[in-house]
Amino acid sequence: MDYNYQMKIINGMAVQPNTDVRVDCPFCFHKNTFTLKNIDGKIMWNCFYAMCDAKGKIEKEMSPEQLKNFLNSKELSLQNKMKSENKIKWNVPEYFTSVHSINVP
Repeated sequence: MDYNYQMKIINGMAVQPNTDVRVDCPFCFHKNTFTLKNIDGKIMWNCFYAMCDAKGKIEKEMSPEQLKNFLNSKELSLQNKMKSENKIKWNVPEYFTSVHSINVP
C-alpha cells in the first residue's frame, strides 16, 4: 500500500492531541481493526487485520501551547520522581531559543 496515500487519509481524519482510538480500517474496511494515536506530536496508526499492511507514523511539529502542555506534564512526573529521591526541582522555562540563533564573533 502506498505510504503517501495512507498519509493523505490519516491527515484527513483530524485526530485530536493525546487521543487513542480504535475504529474500522479506512484501508481494508474490516471492523474495529484500526488504531490511531496522536501522542506528544506523533500520529501513529496500525491495522491489526493480517492481510492489511496499513501502518505508519507522522511526527508533527507542536504548537507553542502543545509544547508547554507536554513539558508541564513531564515536569509533574519528574518532580514526583525527584521528590521521592530527594533531588532538586526542575521548572519549565518561560521561553525557548534556538541554539542556532546565537551569533558568535
